[in-house]
Amino acid sequence: MTICPIPDDDRCLSTHLPPANPDYKKLAWTPIRPMGHSIRVRDFTCPYQSISYELCDYGGESFIRRTRRHGDACFVDEAARGRRAITTAIWEQLRSGDAR
Repeated sequence: MTICPIPDDDRCLSTHLPPANPDYKKLAWTPIRPMGHSIRVRDFTCPYQSISYELCDYGGESFIRRTRRHGDACFVDEAARGRRAITTAIWEQLRSGDAR
């Protein structure tokens, strides 16, 4: 797998996360559970980065999926599985640098 370079101009309209704050909340990441094909991605961060995130819904729950790319390897895990309101609040912490 090759990570595409970030465009040199303003063509990338995805969310770019700021650096984590010094006292950021460490999320508990676990291997992703096998699921069907109907995962709904509600929001996402820039896929051009070596680590990207997606806010997902599946089966009445929400969760955050993290994809880490290193060379040809790709690792996917999840955090914050549960009620949509709680997971969305954690997503906003991740977007602001208050969680990783």
